[in-house]
Amino acid sequence: MNELTVKAKKSIGKPKIHLLPARVIREIAEIITEGSAVHEGENWLTCKPEDYIDALGRHLLEVMEDQQSVNKEDGPGTRLNAAYLAANAIILLDIINHQERRAELIPEPEKDKKSGKVSKKCR
Repeated sequence: MNELTVKAKKSIGKPKIHLLPARVIREIAEIITEGSAVHEGENWLTCKPEDYIDALGRHLLEVMEDQQSVNKEDGPGTRLNAAYLAANAIILLDIINHQERRAELIPEPEKDKKSGKVSKKCR
């Protein structure tokens, strides 16, 4: 067995990270970073999967109507809805994969100081 065969066998079954489009992964990371600055870090783990399914649906509809559509909630808007679709899909996958951790992170619902009603928004 030659050296190349040995190296090839060591990589069988391992993820091939080089196949991921780096600029797309960077854009998704930027979207999630921007969101974490506004929404307190990994707050998506405190949200229900349905919140991200709905967000996915909204961005998907925009992309179906116009593949070059820009997210209107992004201020002046420079990012495509398709990028937000991808970011929301990754977050939804993280929520689904971390149900146990999510349960640990979800605090008791906060009550509005004036009305005493429980807030229904994720953090």
